[in-house]
Amino acid sequence: MEDSIVAMTEARKEYLKKYRLANKAKRRAYLQQWREEHREKFNEWSRAWAKNNSKKVTARALRYRTHNKSACNIRAAEWFKANPEYKKKWQQSHKPRLNFLAAKRRSKLLMATPKWLTSIQLTAIQKLYDKAAELKKADGVDRHVDHIYPLQGKTVSGFHVPWNLQILTGKANLKKSNRMPTKEIV
Repeated sequence: MEDSIVAMTEARKEYLKKYRLANKAKRRAYLQQWREEHREKFNEWSRAWAKNNSKKVTARALRYRTHNKSACNIRAAEWFKANPEYKKKWQQSHKPRLNFLAAKRRSKLLMATPKWLTSIQLTAIQKLYDKAAELKKADGVDRHVDHIYPLQGKTVSGFHVPWNLQILTGKANLKKSNRMPTKEIV
């Protein structure tokens, strides 16, 4: 008797699988309508599921961010710009992490700045930062001084020297992220 029950459930699973594949659009429309009609119940269920499956949620989010890195960075930057009160609150609650990251970056900059740089070259670096600030003041577009070859590259690490620096718009720099140079970044 148990074998027949198992066989029935397997047959039922197979039938449902074929039905779902054959009626994707119909099911999607039905599920969307159901979610809209039962918004509170659905949200409650979603939160409970996410709480009980936090590892799956984290893995899914990480996969998405990995495959959509530049889009995520740009969207995050735009969202923070539109919600300055949240950014300030977030920065306050994550102060130790931000301090750690800032210290790590300063350390990388110090280690990537060669001792043999002349004072003229150091002045050239400062002028790049000044020029980026001037451009931002002139047209209001956020400018970043970017390392052409990143300081913390996966295969190659660049130096903090004038010939490895360029001025990019904030959007272009976030799009480039920590990658090697390409011709498409504008």
